[in-house]
Amino acid sequence: MIVARLQKNINPVNSDRVADSIFEYAAQDAKLKVYSPLQTSREDIVLKLSHYSNIYSAFRKTASGQEKDSLKYLRFEIARLNARLNPNFFNRLFYSEIADSIRELFRGKSDPVTHFQQEIQKIEKNILQEHNVQSLSAGMKKMGFSVEMEAQLRKMINHDFPQFHFRYSDPTNPDAHYVLHFEKIPETGLYYFESFEAIKLVSLDAVLNKDMSCPRHKFHLQDGTRMNASEAAKLVNGKSICRSIDGKETWLVLDSLGSLFEKPYQSISFNLEKALSNLPIKEKQSPAEYQKIIEALKAGRKKEVTLVINDTPVKYYIEAAPQRKTVDVLDKDGDLVDTNRLLKGQARELTKQVVAKISQEKEEAIDIGEMKMRVR
Repeated sequence: MIVARLQKNINPVNSDRVADSIFEYAAQDAKLKVYSPLQTSREDIVLKLSHYSNIYSAFRKTASGQEKDSLKYLRFEIARLNARLNPNFFNRLFYSEIADSIRELFRGKSDPVTHFQQEIQKIEKNILQEHNVQSLSAGMKKMGFSVEMEAQLRKMINHDFPQFHFRYSDPTNPDAHYVLHFEKIPETGLYYFESFEAIKLVSLDAVLNKDMSCPRHKFHLQDGTRMNASEAAKLVNGKSICRSIDGKETWLVLDSLGSLFEKPYQSISFNLEKALSNLPIKEKQSPAEYQKIIEALKAGRKKEVTLVINDTPVKYYIEAAPQRKTVDVLDKDGDLVDTNRLLKGQARELTKQVVAKISQEKEEAIDIGEMKMRVR
């Protein structure tokens, strides 16, 4: 589409076969730079030189007036490619950036060489930017940033800044907002997703009490422990998450002093399943459901469960609390439930049931004994 539009701008009436071929190859070249942005191999230069030489040979004798102008650019480019394959002192000097700038100044904008160079730069820029937008969007979604941001990415990339950032919020993580940071790969027009900051949202109570402290942390995507958006939100809100580190399950919490020592996480040893064994969770009867509960708790999320208290199923929320070596039980309003009191009540009821059953068995035994004596 980009190539077709540029071709139309050059000649809306007559087709320019040379320009068609040049722009098609420019699009291929741009796609190559997507995957190898920092260097072009000698083999790639040889292929391009061969293709340009074939175009020149095919249309040199039958070229129309406009195609002759296109061939003028082709001759210059063939000479430049030959110079790159033979990088002696003269060739490096004659085709240097300074020499190109001087030639462009004398040629003027209407010269075919200058015109083609500008159009090819547009093709390359458009293709690289579109691929970059798609690549960054996919990377953001992989990290849990699911809200569509392609329009903002296009605008920022088009500015060609060395780096840029924008703010991000997501209804799936309502307890935090984010600042996403992007860096330009040196000597290219491509950007990468470098890091993001997660900032705890200020509650209404905090605002009313004039407490505007907002825990925040910057998560780098190139470090060994990559956190997604949801995990980062939990961490800045004081929660813990479980990660497998060196084959061992480790619970991590943000260390307020970690940034001073470049160790942002504090490791905690905690046996989640042992802590859960003390709770009468009905979902334990279904291994699949119970596994979902465990996975949610390891990700720092609270999970609704059914606790069987005195033979009565009651809905509660549970949340891992590795710092205190326990699992918190919360009511529907999010208030902490006294687990000891809750379970002691159940234990007392179970004791009553056991005592009642023993008493019943004793009474039945006495009745049977009396009946036997009467028979005698």
